[in-house]
Amino acid sequence: MANCGALRRADEGDLDSTHPVSILMREHEIILGNLQELRQIAAQVKSARGFEELGGQLERLKAIARLLLDTESHHKREEEAIFPRMEQHGMMGPPQVMRMEHEELRARKRTLAGLVEQPGSTGFAEFAVPVSEVGDYIASALTDHIFKEDNILYPMALEALEPEEWDKMREEFDQIGYCPFTPGKTSSPQA
Repeated sequence: MANCGALRRADEGDLDSTHPVSILMREHEIILGNLQELRQIAAQVKSARGFEELGGQLERLKAIARLLLDTESHHKREEEAIFPRMEQHGMMGPPQVMRMEHEELRARKRTLAGLVEQPGSTGFAEFAVPVSEVGDYIASALTDHIFKEDNILYPMALEALEPEEWDKMREEFDQIGYCPFTPGKTSSPQA
């Protein structure tokens, strides 16, 4: 395993690709692309007059809902590996806020997945209103959440945590497992 502790400072270039923060941020890029698409589909659902106007967008909406559910290992790696270490270094507030946001987002992602799984089981209006509302909420809230992690939480952690903590954290990441969409994951996902 590469030495995750051998970081280059921000002014010297990017983190090593095997560094926990680098892995999480690459996942964020994929999630953000899907959130942009979710926002667009939610707007189409809101303006459509029936299921027939959505065409293949329903299948894409289902795929995005599944991807969002698949982010659970991402959140678990943060909650079980990064947040406790930050708290050990006296940084209590940011991890607590991120955990609360994870919980709210989990509930909304499950709601979206449930709504899109069988869209024809209700009338279009009973489908469109909650899908567009929860889709908009997730797209906005998760985009903001990712911004806070990338620009506040992770830089705080990079500043405070020691190199050996990052090495241990990478081992924990491997044990927890990765999202099915994690780019360049170096170990197979585990339950």
